[in-house]
Amino acid sequence: MNALQKIVQKALGIRPSMTPQQIREAEKLTNKYYAALQYLGVGPIWHDDKEDSYIKYGYAKNPDVYAVVSAIAQKASELDVKICIKNKYGEEEEILEHELLDRLYSPNDQQSKLDFIEQIAGYLMLTGNSYIYTQAPEDGPNAGKPIGMYVLPSQFTDVVGGNYFEPISGYEISLWRGGDYQKFGKDEIIHLKNAQYMYGEGQERYGMSPIRAAWNSVQTGNSGYEANKKGLDNMGPPGVLFDKGNGMEQTFLEADQQKNLEDKFRKMSGTSNSGTIAVTSGNLDYINFGLSAIDLAIMDTLKMTLLDVCNIYHVPSQLFNSEVGKTYTNLKEARQQMYTDAVLPIANKVYAKIGKSLIPRYKDLKAKNAYLKVVTSNVPELQADMKELAEWLDKAWYLTPNEARQKMSFDPIEDEMMDEVYINASRVPLSMSGMQPEAMASKVNADSLNDK
Repeated sequence: MNALQKIVQKALGIRPSMTPQQIREAEKLTNKYYAALQYLGVGPIWHDDKEDSYIKYGYAKNPDVYAVVSAIAQKASELDVKICIKNKYGEEEEILEHELLDRLYSPNDQQSKLDFIEQIAGYLMLTGNSYIYTQAPEDGPNAGKPIGMYVLPSQFTDVVGGNYFEPISGYEISLWRGGDYQKFGKDEIIHLKNAQYMYGEGQERYGMSPIRAAWNSVQTGNSGYEANKKGLDNMGPPGVLFDKGNGMEQTFLEADQQKNLEDKFRKMSGTSNSGTIAVTSGNLDYINFGLSAIDLAIMDTLKMTLLDVCNIYHVPSQLFNSEVGKTYTNLKEARQQMYTDAVLPIANKVYAKIGKSLIPRYKDLKAKNAYLKVVTSNVPELQADMKELAEWLDKAWYLTPNEARQKMSFDPIEDEMMDEVYINASRVPLSMSGMQPEAMASKVNADSLNDK
């Protein structure tokens, strides 16, 4: 078998242990899959999402987008993560110390875990994609193990197409789209992406930005904020000031008079001159060519933009000053909902992808089928559920104390008595109470009469 044949078989997922029939089936299924996606040619695969615009005119310009995205990304970055394995009994155990954890909590010499994860989550929410460059030695005992991890600007990063058997050959980054660029091998990049349902011309190799679905609403919101600002700057809608004349006699302002009057009113416009009284001569009138912010329903438009942004990111709008359902009880539930519907899903997605890429690079973790797991026991917003769980466990006498601890995300205690089932000793059968049934019945009747 030559080198090319080995490469092809590796691309098709063919292993030496497979039978000839299994090899033929693998070739058939894999060929169908790649043929369906129609990967042709090499070079960057372009897509329709306006990732740069989503950041420039969404996150950097629209306060609603900024508030929602930054809130989710920051909360996701604050969540701790641990390495877990399943023992032979199917129980979850935690690996307390490992170099992978050290790298996650100190990804590079410029960022902490908080900065690192916040940026990953932010790019993923804004552009639908996030790219992590893993700097690692190619040879030696630490080959493949990252010595540094860096987040690339996803709006300038492109997927490079390969051939029929290797659809992705790598990635490249260019700040000028077609100018000088830096190439990365596909094993150097961890590519996180949202689900994509737009197929064709390589779009399926990118994730879809949530802002794409709400782009019209975001642009409308930007226009609303701009119109509101201009209205406040001018302290009134635009119009025309003109000379009505004197009775039947029509008069006109001279050119220099018009200019002097225009300059006077221009100096009086703006917020700093609010309330200034103008004095001039002549029989003047004014035609209003504009509408106020209230007439244009700008504030209603901005409220709808906020709701749309909250909807695409699955967060309750009342947390971002919306008046919809805003009570103390609802706010408490909304904070919890933000974690369950927005923060935890994106944190789980980030760590699942990082774990899938990095854990196989550590032989000890790969051998134990280890995985990364987000820690939620220290999140105050989720402790209400823990209280309810604790109350339920207190009544679940059929569980051992260690089983109850594990359900509360605590480590089991190595004590034989903690693995026993405890029964409630406050209740005993009547036959063991030492009382006769007739005497018990008389006592119950007497107590009932006394209560009346």
